[in-house]
Formats: sequence, C-alpha cells, structure tokens
Amino acid sequence: MQRQSQIVSPKMIEILFPEKRSRKK
Repeated sequence: MQRQSQIVSPKMIEILFPEKRSRKK
C-alpha cells in the first residue's frame, strides 16, 4: 500500500486536497 500511496500522493493530493495547494501559495 505504501508503494501506491507514493504514486497517488501527488495526484490524489491535488484532487483530495485542492485547498492544500492554494494554502501553500
């Protein structure tokens, strides 16, 4: 599961945590 988490981390973060990207601004 860890291996998939690394691959889905960047893309899922943008889809599940779109606010996180805006906050980093």
